[in-house]
This record gives sequence, C-alpha cells and structure tokens, in this order.
Amino acid sequence: MQISSWKKCDLQVATPAWRFAQPAGSSYDFQRKEDRQDFLDRYMHALKSKGVEVIALADHNTGDWIDDVKLAGKRHGIVVFPGCEITTGTGADGVHLIVIGDLDKSSQDFDRLIRANLGFSDREPFIVQAVSRNRLHLP
Repeated sequence: MQISSWKKCDLQVATPAWRFAQPAGSSYDFQRKEDRQDFLDRYMHALKSKGVEVIALADHNTGDWIDDVKLAGKRHGIVVFPGCEITTGTGADGVHLIVIGDLDKSSQDFDRLIRANLGFSDREPFIVQAVSRNRLHLP
C-alpha cells in the first residue's frame, strides 16, 4: 500500500523572462548561460530554504526559460512543471490563463503552443493580437 504525502508547492513561478526584478547588487546578463545558471541556482536554493518541493512556471506568453529551470530543478531536487501564463483578450482586467504541462514538456513544446496553436507571432505583442481577435479595444 502506497502512503500519500503532502508537498509544498508554488504553482505560479516567474523568471526574468517577465520583468523580473534581479536580486539587489546583482548584474546578471541572462543572455550568458553561466549567468542564467548562477541565477537559477540561487533561485532554487531560495525555494528550498522555504521548503518548496514543486513549482510550475508561469512566465507571461513565453516558455523560453523552461528547459533551464527544469535542469536547475534537477540539480536541487525540485520538481519543475513546465508552463506559462497566457495573456487573454481581457488580460488588462486581470484574466489570464495559466497552462501547466506534463513534466516532459520543453521550451519548444510551449513555443509551438503559443505561436502555432494559439496563433501568436513575433510581429505583434501578444495582448494586441488577443484583443484584436476578440474585437475588444484597449482604453
């Protein structure tokens, strides 16, 4: 018989991909792999120190950091569910859709979801496309 257990989780975690404030005194260049890795190691350490064992990513309209965060999670014993927060046509009033994938999903899977299935592209900001599709207008 398997025994159930409780896990401390944070199911809406952001990364620097979405206007994330860097720790005081740091000057990371997130284009550099070493800086990303160092930042994520500090991030995972902070989560562990709070007892968090499971996270789900929820960067707005991007899955760019998924693969890096999953690797950092493995290094620190934290389960990382890949995900992102999709800004909807009514996102300006607080309605967003958080999509969490299976553990094996990657940055590429979420890129396909956002750009192909949802129809977003690099030509226009996500919120503008979502709003125009729903024939709503930003104030």
